[in-house]
Amino acid sequence: MDMKAISIKHNYRGVIYLCFLLPGLLFSDLVQKFQTLKAGYQSALEQTESQTVEQLSQLDQKCVQALNHAATEFREKGNLGFYLELRTYAELIERHQLNPENPGKMESAYLQDFHKNYLAARENILIQEQEKTVQIMQVMQNHLKSLVTETTQAGEIDLAVLVKADLLKIETDDVFQKGVENLEAARIAAQNAQRNAYVYQPPVAPTARPVATTKPLLDVDVSKKSLAQLVGGADYDDKIQRIRLLINVRSKEMLRDYQQLNLHVWAFGQDVLNRKNFRMQIVESLEIDGLPRGHSKEIETKTFDNVFDDNAYAKFGHKFYGYLLIIEDKDGVELFRKASPSRMEGKLEKIRSIPEGKDFEL
Repeated sequence: MDMKAISIKHNYRGVIYLCFLLPGLLFSDLVQKFQTLKAGYQSALEQTESQTVEQLSQLDQKCVQALNHAATEFREKGNLGFYLELRTYAELIERHQLNPENPGKMESAYLQDFHKNYLAARENILIQEQEKTVQIMQVMQNHLKSLVTETTQAGEIDLAVLVKADLLKIETDDVFQKGVENLEAARIAAQNAQRNAYVYQPPVAPTARPVATTKPLLDVDVSKKSLAQLVGGADYDDKIQRIRLLINVRSKEMLRDYQQLNLHVWAFGQDVLNRKNFRMQIVESLEIDGLPRGHSKEIETKTFDNVFDDNAYAKFGHKFYGYLLIIEDKDGVELFRKASPSRMEGKLEKIRSIPEGKDFEL
């Protein structure tokens, strides 16, 4: 089997700049959505390919270490023939010159079985890449089908044609057409071959390293909803700001769904007399009960008031200054952090210790 032939090489590269192709759609939200989908799709494919390259590199390093260890043992026992076999094989791996179908002289039973195990481990990694690629394609296929409907209903026929063309590229792709079932059968066969391979001790047989957890792909927009700005208090120009924060949490994931997320929000006002002084206006924790890939959820904080006068000489009170928010998973692992002004992101440990209504300094 040609191991290089298994590796997936995608011709789906780059984001099409639709503003050049369709000038009339320059400000269309659907064009922006299409560009965002293509960029996310490309990023997911590249990340999968990068992980595969890293896994294969780590597998090769592990194999070379095991072979060198076994070769040393053969040399110490006086078996120079087997020692040279293992050293030659290890050097071919290091130089990326190993021919899987014709690896060269292999008289030792250890090296023969090691070779079978090594090939099974490599194929298992490549099949995992194919499985993930098919999953990414399936997600993109669903997104593009929805976008075809949206663009058609909006009367943006030229854009709909471009979306359909990208959809056709996916649906006619050889890897996609094989489907998950065929890949699953191949994966199981590769795992069984790896599991059943004879392992000579003390060297450890190479195994495929699991894919590392990827960085969460979340984005958050926060806007201030001013419900009212009233005049009240003891003076004619006293002001009362009544505010609520609108928080839109978006998932840019192509593969993963979030089952439960916890959103923690702190909002604070600044003293109109002394800008070093602040007041914690709200401390609120909100639960997001599931966030599917590619979806968004809008959340509102509770309402809070700022009472102040920033005119003339009778200044007092606190005026809305900003916020800090974090998103954690169900185990309390921080996935996302955002603040306004941005310097507040580095003040998390101090801010989370301050109760609502308490004055503090930064």
